[in-house]
Parts: sequence; C-alpha cells; structure tokens
Amino acid sequence: MSTANLTEDFVEGLSTQDAQEEFYDLSFIGGGSFGVRVSNRGRKSFFLIYSLHGKRKRLTLGSYPLVSLDEARKGALRLLREVRDGLDPRAQKRRFLLEPTLSNLVKNYLESVESGGAKRKTVLDYRSVLDREVLKLWGDRKLRDIKEDEFVRLLEDLSNNRNKLVQANRLRSVLRGLSVYALEQGVIDRPLSFGVSKRTTEQAEWRILREVELKALWKILSAKRDRAASALKLVLLTGQSLKDVLSMRWSDIRVNYWDVGPKTADGISRDTKEIALVPSAMEVLKEHSRNDNRCEYVFSLPSGGCQKNIYHSIRDLQKIVKLETTWSPRNLRQTVEHGLRVMEVSPFVVDWLMGRKTRGRFLQIEESRCRMLAEQALVRWSLKLLDTGGRGKPAPSSDKVVPLFRKR
Repeated sequence: MSTANLTEDFVEGLSTQDAQEEFYDLSFIGGGSFGVRVSNRGRKSFFLIYSLHGKRKRLTLGSYPLVSLDEARKGALRLLREVRDGLDPRAQKRRFLLEPTLSNLVKNYLESVESGGAKRKTVLDYRSVLDREVLKLWGDRKLRDIKEDEFVRLLEDLSNNRNKLVQANRLRSVLRGLSVYALEQGVIDRPLSFGVSKRTTEQAEWRILREVELKALWKILSAKRDRAASALKLVLLTGQSLKDVLSMRWSDIRVNYWDVGPKTADGISRDTKEIALVPSAMEVLKEHSRNDNRCEYVFSLPSGGCQKNIYHSIRDLQKIVKLETTWSPRNLRQTVEHGLRVMEVSPFVVDWLMGRKTRGRFLQIEESRCRMLAEQALVRWSLKLLDTGGRGKPAPSSDKVVPLFRKR
C-alpha cells in the first residue's frame, strides 16, 4: 500500500512490477479512503473504502481512462454522502446490475399497456416510435444511467433540426408513460423530467373534400389505374384507412367481403370486422388479380418490393391533384364518414365502419345487423361517389364479381 497526492499525470504514469498495487489519495478528505489500483498489465481502476454500520466495505468506481480522476473523486464524495444518509452504495450497485436494459424495460412496459386494455394499434405506434428514436440509441443501457438532458437533446433534435414537431410531442408522451411505469417498478427513484415545454399544439386534421374536389380527384384516380390510385379508390369505397388497405391480403377477401383487423393463429380475432366490397371495389381488385395473383398482399409490387414505393406514388398524386388546400389519405376517409352522416346513416353504423366499436355503445344494435346496415350504406355511398365522379352507374359486374344483393 502506497500513498500519494493523486493527479491526472500521476495516474497516467503509474506502473508496477507486482501483480497489483494500490495508491491511496492523500488529498481526499471525504471521510473514507479513495485511491487507484494498478496491475502489472497496466489496468487501472479507482476504488472507495467506507464504513457502514461498523463494517468496512469496498467499492470499485470505474476504470481509467474511461473514468477520469476528477469524475472518480466526485463520484466517491457523492457515494459518501449516501453512506452518511444510511444508504449502502454496494447494494445500490447490485440493484443497478440487476435492473433491465432499456430494451427489456420497454418490452415489459408495452406488455403492461396492452394488458391494460389499450388498442393494438396504440401499442404498435408506441413500439414504432420507441424503436426508431430511443432504442436504436440507448437500447443496451439502463434507464437510471441515461441523463435527463440526453432526452432533452433528443426531443430538441426532433422538433428543431428534423422539424418533426408532432412526433416530438408523441415521443414525449410515451416517455412520460414509460417513466411512470419505471417508477412503479422501482427501476428509478423519481419520474423523469424532460425539461422542455411542448413544441407544438396538435390539432385534429379534419378536412372534408367538397363535391367539386371529390369529382376532380376521382377523375384523376380513374384515369391513372396504378396501385397508388387503386389504393386511394378503395379508401373512398370502403371507408377504411390507407394502412389497412395497403395491408390487405388476398386471403382476407372472401367472395365480396374483406376481413379487416388483426389476425390470430386461427385467422380472425374478435377485433376483425367484415367490410362489404361493393361492385366498384371488386373491379379494382379484379384489375390487380389479372396483373399478379402470386403476391400475398394485394398491393405488393410484382417483384415483392416494399410498399414504400406506393407511398411515394401517393405523394406524387397529392401534387398532381391540386385542390384548394392540401389533402391526405386521412382526409378521404373523413370525407367518407361525413358523406355517410349526411345520408343519415345510423351513427352506430358509421362508428363501426370507422373502427370505433365499443361494447357499451353497440348493445343497442347486433353485430350482424350492423354489418348488414354498413353494407347497404356503402352501396349507397358508392353510387353517390360514382355519380360525383361523372359516372351515373356503378361499375358493371362481371361473372367474377358476385352481386351484393339479390333482386327481389
């Protein structure tokens, strides 16, 4: 055992011929013993010796040069203050080592959110934003080890540098939920404070296309006849989201019905709903079945390529179809909902079509009857839509298109 006034230069130049040698810092006045241990292989690590409840204990603070002398000395003083308050730094360190990594913590958190009754889409959105923005940076680290200003810099980068204001808000909300969960599980001692205010106020993007706009849009979609245009036509003909349309599999189509929603091992879950495919929608699907019936997904590229190309084509369509104000596929679905309400379709049926089904609200109407009324509503809406688009009649049915209703 040797003593010395430790400095950065002294620690950097330390060496020994013994297996290991320890140097105690004479300038350390924190109440315990602080020093550095060096091996004959050149490895150096800082240590702290302290007494708690009459027992002498030892704790390794970190390896040099990953931990500087100044950082180790400040860390030793902080730990001695904890000892003075009756806490055991060794126990805290063991607890830290047993804590889950951020990746495992997020996995447990999402399972808790899903078991708490959250929608599957909500859980998937949480997982997507955390995977994309957080786990790729700190997935292998412990939450306790991540400083709050690191989260602040991440949110500022999202909102200021990448101009993703809404995404920064959503990430903040998810991180707050994760922080509360970690606090409940004892992973952290207090909820995280991200230190910045909301960057923007999110407002519902509600935009209804007027009849002249809908007419112009439908005319261009009918003329293009590519995958992007067909996907948007199905959004208008079924009232379903673009995400659901692009996720449509050929196996989801049974005669003139489409099973929309998450699938289980058995094929259908309780959240799946049957959406009627009116003759015009069947014509759109028949066009794609002629082109390529080997793909699993209706809107897969013939080479099995990624659907990102379809999203790019939709963005190009948005530039071509210049309406009075900007529009998005979500606005098309909102237009369908508005049109159904104008036609005085039952609010329960409209909510069912839009995926807002809740057990309490639908006690007044049976599932089968709701499906039948939704089918009738979509037929009426398609006739109105085709008439708006300049065609007085719906697409004629062929021998491969099964009529939706029998003639009485």
